[in-house]
Amino acid sequence: MIYSEPFEPNQGYRLMRDGSSVLVKVLSAYKLMDDHQKSLVSKLVLNFIEGWSGQSLTLNVADRPMSPGDFSPARDQNFFRLVSSNVANYLKQGKFRFCTPKYYRELEDEGRADVSEGYSCIFIEGTQKCLQAAATSGFNCLVLCGFGENPRDGVHSYQLQQQFDEVLIEITDVESFTSIVQKELLRQKKIKCFNVHTMDIYYHSGKFISLNAANSTVLENCLQKLAMHRELPKELLHDFNMQYWDSIYEATFWPSVFSKPERYAHEKERRIAFECSLDIEEDCIHVEIPEALEFLKFYT
Repeated sequence: MIYSEPFEPNQGYRLMRDGSSVLVKVLSAYKLMDDHQKSLVSKLVLNFIEGWSGQSLTLNVADRPMSPGDFSPARDQNFFRLVSSNVANYLKQGKFRFCTPKYYRELEDEGRADVSEGYSCIFIEGTQKCLQAAATSGFNCLVLCGFGENPRDGVHSYQLQQQFDEVLIEITDVESFTSIVQKELLRQKKIKCFNVHTMDIYYHSGKFISLNAANSTVLENCLQKLAMHRELPKELLHDFNMQYWDSIYEATFWPSVFSKPERYAHEKERRIAFECSLDIEEDCIHVEIPEALEFLKFYT
């Protein structure tokens, strides 16, 4: 396996392994903290990052962290989308577009853009100390956003239709649809997807998560070395990347791809995420899959 840690100005260190990456913006060592302390640290870190990039500062964060148990596959196979008539006509030709979290992060439509898309703050706990990292992840993902319930039903139906356009689409067989998309992404674009996840978005202001270290001794040794340096030596960062890439990737993947701030909770979003073996260089991937139309229904 090939590991590298290129530095990106005004962004941080990109921890890479064999073509997949996590962009670490803040890396710190702390004594063990309670939930309130984690909430405060998360707010400080998020405001630092937002201020750094010229965004408006987050005023409120949740009073407890997320946990790995907050992320689980959708309980049913329902999947709906609201699209414009132009997009519907595009789809009816058997043409599909799948986008990265970066695309949604940089949308010009302020009502739909989420500048925290792909971001998460993680706390990996040992027996006495914890590692805190603020990172952007999901660079190797293609995402299809939709709803787990018919958005024309419920108290927020009018708001959603105003926000997400007028044509309703239902994917009637998610498993068959994603299977054929996987095959065509590989055949047409040489993009290998080794996992497909269908999950409801978990809404959490601050997007911070806490989990236990797989090996507390290794973590404690690493944190002790980190604490000895005001600036992180490249050799130590490389060793850290080799030792902890899997942990950082796993810890950041779920909250980065499947969580959003609570201000979006009315959307009740469900996502399909194609997890690929390499980072996706383009913001959006276009593929023609006319046979996938078998699994789509259009309602006007």
